[in-house]
Amino acid sequence: MNTMLTYTATFPDKPSIDFDWFDNDLRNELVLFDRLTNSEWIATVEQDVSAESPRVYEADTTIMFVWTLDRGWSCSLNELSYCGSIPSAKALDAFIQECEWQSLAEDVMRRFAKWQAITGDRTFTLTEHGTNGYSQGDEWRALILAPAGVDPKPEWDVYAAYVRGDVYGYICDDIDSSCWGYYGDDHEKSGMLDAVTNDIGAHIYRELAKQAAAAANLIKAKADASRMVRHLVSQV
Repeated sequence: MNTMLTYTATFPDKPSIDFDWFDNDLRNELVLFDRLTNSEWIATVEQDVSAESPRVYEADTTIMFVWTLDRGWSCSLNELSYCGSIPSAKALDAFIQECEWQSLAEDVMRRFAKWQAITGDRTFTLTEHGTNGYSQGDEWRALILAPAGVDPKPEWDVYAAYVRGDVYGYICDDIDSSCWGYYGDDHEKSGMLDAVTNDIGAHIYRELAKQAAAAANLIKAKADASRMVRHLVSQV
């Protein structure tokens, strides 16, 4: 039984629109009902098979070391550029990269501990996260160096969705619209629901504007015809 939820789409220059919606997992659809026109809308949800790493686009704050347990080698040694504003980031990265990467996690942990012992630098904290990867079921692990006080988990959760192939897009044939690159299967959290409802809302307002313009033209035409009739009658 799908649970009906409510979502409010907001617009910069128009009143907001409330949508009742549910995620139809059996048919991979978002089903929405807008309360303005009482219409049903369907958005088909598909896997984004060409998704790129979200770290290409986000202003990340971490250095991330990622690898699979059974393959034993990193798929992404680090993302140094995202820590470029922190003076010690480049030096720390170079120091850690000097290890031989035999037992990857342990090497990084030891090297990081040695860095702190030598320099006394407490700019970064080191945490570990994991997820299941792709359809092969590999377990992916990551050591994440983040600035002290920064929680790296939200950033890791997005990246982990990419690792799992858990990235989606939507196609809404009703309004001839589509968009891709939403990370994770929580469509409200990923931003997909906001995008869909805003697309539909913009379409609704365009159609209402067309109807209002057509009604105004009809009223004007009737007024012009009435004036013409009165003019003709006055000539009799």
